[in-house]
This record gives sequence, C-alpha cells and structure tokens, in this order.
Amino acid sequence: MIDSIPRKLSEQPLRVLQALADQIMHRLELRASMRDLAAATVRAVELERYLKTYTARSVWQRLSAVIDGHAAGPVGEHVGQTYMFADVCGFTSLSSGADPELVARALNWYMGAAVEQIHGHGGDVEKFLGDGIFAVFDDPCAASSAALAIQLVCREQAAKAEDAGLPALEMSIGVHTGAAIRVHVGNTSRRDNTLIGEAINIAARLEGSCPPGAVLISDAAYAVASCSLAVSRSFHLSLKGIEAPVLVHQLRP
Repeated sequence: MIDSIPRKLSEQPLRVLQALADQIMHRLELRASMRDLAAATVRAVELERYLKTYTARSVWQRLSAVIDGHAAGPVGEHVGQTYMFADVCGFTSLSSGADPELVARALNWYMGAAVEQIHGHGGDVEKFLGDGIFAVFDDPCAASSAALAIQLVCREQAAKAEDAGLPALEMSIGVHTGAAIRVHVGNTSRRDNTLIGEAINIAARLEGSCPPGAVLISDAAYAVASCSLAVSRSFHLSLKGIEAPVLVHQLRP
C-alpha cells in the first residue's frame, strides 16, 4: 500500500536536496556556457578565415604579432621592397553601361589568375584597386617572374574568354624597387593600413605608361635583380609627379 500522506522533511535532508539541486543547476549552466563558448569559438575561427581573404598577408601577420605582444604596431614601419601594379586594360570602357554581373565575372576571370601567380611567386596582394592590383615582393626577381607569369596566364584566359561568354582583355604591369613607409590611414572607427612613398608612385606610373600585354621594370629594380632578366627595349620615361626621367626596361617573355 502506497503512503500518500505528505511528510515534512527534517532540516538536514532539505539541505542535502538543496545542495544537490544547486549542483545540477550549476552543471546545466556550465554546459550551456560551454556550448555558447564553443559556438563563439567556431564563429571567431570562421570570421578570421573570412577576414584573412580581405587583408594583405603581411598586414595580418604583423597585427597578429602585435596582439601577441611580439612586435610593435605597423605604423611608421620603413620597408624596402619591390612593388608591382597590374591593371586590366580597357576595363573602364567595358564596364560603362555593361551588366554588373558580367563586369564582375570578367574582372575575377583575370584577377583570380593574377592573384594565383602573385602568391605562387612569394608575393603579397597589398590592395585591389578597382580593375587593378597592387602587390609587394621581397625582391625584383620574384616580382618580374610573377609579372611575366601573369601576362602568360592572362593571354591563356583571353583565349578561353569567348567560350566563357567574357571579353578578351590584356593587362599592363609596372615594377619598381625602393623605400616606402607603412602607415595607418583613417581613425579608430575606420582605417586602413597602407604603404606610401615615391617608390609606390613610380611603380604605379610605370603601369600607367605600360603598353597592354607588356611588363615595364625600372632600372632601379633591374639593377639590383640577382637573376637574369631578358629585355626587349630600354628607354627613359617622364612620369607625372616625378622630377627626373626614369630609365625603364620592357621585359621580354
């Protein structure tokens, strides 16, 4: 027979039950916190992976070192590297009045191939500049090899473009070696990390003066290259914003 008469528990059993209930609640709260922490960790890892594709490798590595306390901030850091500017020729006229989806497909058709060559030759994509790329290399040999490789794959991409429903385009590339400084531009609410200096301007101007499908390298970069670079012609260029004419060489594929 079941005893259904309510019984009053003594104080000791009540304390035991209360302690047990508190432990169960604590474990449930801890389990929920661990689930939240695991979800936040997964999200942080995915966000990091995603953001890395939008950030120059050198900047990401430098900022990671700053956060870990192994380096000072990248503001005012002087660098001496080789700079490459590559631009898709005729893209401005193509994009005028064209379907934006077609424009984006065409841009990625050529840019994607160029980025692969830059990374494959040890370079770092500093920035995408509309229909152009600004990349940084440790030496002119790597930059020149990447530039020639980009022109090769660009011609291959152009040959396959019609079958993909895309226009056949060319790229112009300028390469220069010199000193620059890495700085923050903007403020704490929105800023960018970039390289500035006359060397950057010269590299950009060389690209702007380069014939479609060609590579122009400054004599400053050519002179310090430790590899043999084949040249089809050499000449002086007067560049906007640069006082003296610059001796340049057009690389032979």
